[in-house]
Amino acid sequence: MNFLGAKQHAISKDDHWIPLSDLMTGLMMTFMLLALVFMVKVDQEAALNKQLRIKAEEQANRMQYVAILYKEMRSDLHEALATEFKNDLPRWGAELDQDLTIRFREPEVLFDSG
Repeated sequence: MNFLGAKQHAISKDDHWIPLSDLMTGLMMTFMLLALVFMVKVDQEAALNKQLRIKAEEQANRMQYVAILYKEMRSDLHEALATEFKNDLPRWGAELDQDLTIRFREPEVLFDSG
């Protein structure tokens, strides 16, 4: 009887490890689920950031195209004005600037003061 009693005492002494390992397994699975959710969220944000970056690059390219077009049209307009008024500007005492303004230097052409 002494032998059986000692064996039962040893078995009951080691029984707490089974529920503890189940608890740790459940805790590990919870942390793995949280890590997986976090990874999915980070992946979605990275995809969204990529789409936003692509849209920003497209807008920058459009703005650059508009700026180049504006510069070319301004240059063409300056050239057309210079060609149109090349004979009249010296007679008027005026000059055409690069910013498309016509400046009159002669006081007779200017408005009366007051």
